[in-house]
Amino acid sequence: MLQGLNHITIAVRDINKSFNFYVNILGLKPHAKWSKGAYLSLGNLWFCLNLDNSMPANDYSHIAFDIKEKDFEKMKNYLQKDDIKE
Repeated sequence: MLQGLNHITIAVRDINKSFNFYVNILGLKPHAKWSKGAYLSLGNLWFCLNLDNSMPANDYSHIAFDIKEKDFEKMKNYLQKDDIKE
């Protein structure tokens, strides 16, 4: 029987740019990085970046992160200063 969610892998076009975003902007913990990928974590969830020809979908698929309500505006302003789009 399933016990939990082990990891999420997402395709990215630029490992260095994506690594910088998830580690230095969002604060995920880096574990390993190589030319075509990286392993990160957030809490107990492993997050893998994989160099690939990513093709954004026109559906509702997404990844949602938890944030405390009191920290929401601060994070929103922090991301907007770096010109991060929704």
